[in-house]
Amino acid sequence: MSEHREKLADLDRQIAEAVSEREGLIQRIPNLPPRSPEKAEAVRHRDALNEVLVSLRRYRRALDNVQR
Repeated sequence: MSEHREKLADLDRQIAEAVSEREGLIQRIPNLPPRSPEKAEAVRHRDALNEVLVSLRRYRRALDNVQR
């Protein structure tokens, strides 16, 4: 059971880090020059983080269901 809690805690930490990084990008993107490589990269990074968050949250829900 302890290992299960550690996995959940690690997932929660990863989710929090991804959310924080994503929020930073969301705030930064509007201030970047339009059509700039920096803006394009930031948008790609934000989109990738969105996909990572979906996967992490699905995995967390699956682990929660295993515990029950």
